[in-house]
Amino acid sequence: MLKNSSKSVILPQNLRVGNYLCIDNLPSKIEGFSPNDNSVDFKNKEYFKILFEHPKYKSTYETFSDENVERLELNIKWLYDLGFEFYEVLSHYRIVINDVWYQIKITEKGDFIFSFTNLNYDEVNHMPPKRISFVDELQNLFFFLSGSELTVC
Repeated sequence: MLKNSSKSVILPQNLRVGNYLCIDNLPSKIEGFSPNDNSVDFKNKEYFKILFEHPKYKSTYETFSDENVERLELNIKWLYDLGFEFYEVLSHYRIVINDVWYQIKITEKGDFIFSFTNLNYDEVNHMPPKRISFVDELQNLFFFLSGSELTVC
């Protein structure tokens, strides 16, 4: 069993195509979703169908959100896989896009703390630090702030 996954409720409104989840003990990229067979929409949130790219066979498969699907816990390997680099001067991981530093600092307790700083010298913008626990959570926040996808390099 994958040790970097965590059982937590997976709701369709918290996922996007391109997010990574642990499906059947393998990190898998979501290709799409649909309501379960007993529903025409996502109102019945007990479970829903997930289409995913199977990492071994490189083809699309279908599963239900309540069957062997877990969120992937964020770790240093995932940071590197998603394109972050370690920046020794400030001891954090970062990606720079359009003069904006998206950075993650790991606390002594092992928490991953996300923040960003706009380096446009006419104006400096930043956000309060936010604790991030899961890969899909980081992907969604990053997309919301930057308009760019975090994908496996």
